[in-house]
Amino acid sequence: MPQESQKSQKHHSRKMYCIAVICLLIFVGMLASASRPRKTSHLSLNELATSDYFERVSAANLEDRTWFTVELKNLKERPLRELGENCSAYRFLWLRSFHSPLTVTVYFPDKGESILCGKSQTDEPSIGEKDALGEKVVKEIKITLTAEQADKIRETFEDSHFFSLDCYDEYTQPPLIDFELAGRTYRYFYGKGYAHKDGAHWLLEGYDHGRHRVLERQSPGQDQVKQLADFLMREAKLLPANVREIY
Repeated sequence: MPQESQKSQKHHSRKMYCIAVICLLIFVGMLASASRPRKTSHLSLNELATSDYFERVSAANLEDRTWFTVELKNLKERPLRELGENCSAYRFLWLRSFHSPLTVTVYFPDKGESILCGKSQTDEPSIGEKDALGEKVVKEIKITLTAEQADKIRETFEDSHFFSLDCYDEYTQPPLIDFELAGRTYRYFYGKGYAHKDGAHWLLEGYDHGRHRVLERQSPGQDQVKQLADFLMREAKLLPANVREIY
């Protein structure tokens, strides 16, 4: 092969290699940009989307994310990731079949006071004919924690190895395969398959300086999620006295 032709071929190969590398970098940049969460602190509750509360990496069951988001908005709760890189927090959302929703959140900022916040939703009686069904009112309590109280709560969650706990139980495990094609739904569950029981959904979120994890249960027994949630409600003085209301 003539020397001139070989040089031309090498030059063409280097050019194609450079083009491929540039395309790859652009593609990676687009993926990074798409996966980067948007800033939401300036948005109203109505403007917040489900993905603002629960990203895929949080491990929340995708089928339930919209429902959880609606209930959190009803309780005037915002996404935990808005706390930024200088805070950790845990939030329990309790969605019971026969009682009003409840949430308890504990905040541990790197600088400043730790706060325990509990919210419950109650039905206020109607005042006039226009409000025949009454309205739902959010009642909130805030407790500024002492250093000793904050350490107790933080250590309880750290000792549980929260970020290593199973995200689901057998009743909340999402399907491995779940899609629609030509009007038909194709769904495959690993192991025991689909299971469901009536009662309540227990959702426990953990946020640690940008890392977010979601644990989901249905009317759990004495597993660690229930123990941690009971602990938070007890600290906020919101644990029902009537054991029949705890399910």
